Amino acid sequence: MAEKVTLARPYAQAVFELGVAAEELGKWDDMLGLLSMIVQQPEIHAFCATFRLERHKLVSLLLDLGEEHINDACRNLVKVLADNHKIGLLPEIHQEYLRLKAGYEGIVQVEVISTYAVKAPQKQQIADALKARLGKEVDLKVSIDRKLLGGWLIRIGDQVLDLTARGRLAQLTAELRH
Repeated sequence: MAEKVTLARPYAQAVFELGVAAEELGKWDDMLGLLSMIVQQPEIHAFCATFRLERHKLVSLLLDLGEEHINDACRNLVKVLADNHKIGLLPEIHQEYLRLKAGYEGIVQVEVISTYAVKAPQKQQIADALKARLGKEVDLKVSIDRKLLGGWLIRIGDQVLDLTARGRLAQLTAELRH
C-alpha cells in the first residue's frame, strides 16, 4: 500500500497544483472521485490489470464513461496514467489529492484505528486534542481493527502515533534495553 501511495504522490501533487492555479479544487475532487470509482468496479479493475496490449481501449473506455464530467486536463491525466501503466493508481491519487486539498484548506486528515468502536465524546476529545496540538482543523475518521491488542493507532499523514498495547510494550522493551 505504501508503495502505491508513493507512486501516486507526484500525480496528485501535479493535479493539486493545476486545481489551485485554475481555482478548481472541488472540480478536480469530483473528477478524480468519479474516475477512482470507475476503476474500482470489478470489471474495469480486471480490464485495467490486463490492458497492457490495448491501452487505447482502456483510455477510450474511461473517457467515455466520464465523458461529460471530466475536462480536457483530466483527459490528459488519464492518457498520461495509461502511457505509464498507472491507471490502477487513480484511487490512491484521489486520496493523496484529498490530503493535499485538506492541508491547503487548513484541515488535517486523521485516521484513528481502534480495537473497539469509538464513541462520539471520545472522538470529540481526540479531535480537540489534535486540533490544539496541530493548530489546524481535524477531519477525524475512525476504523476498527480487532487485531490490535488495545489502544489506538493514530495516522496523521505519514506520521503514525502507536498508542496500542503492543506499541507501548515495544517502547518499554526498547527503553529497558538502553
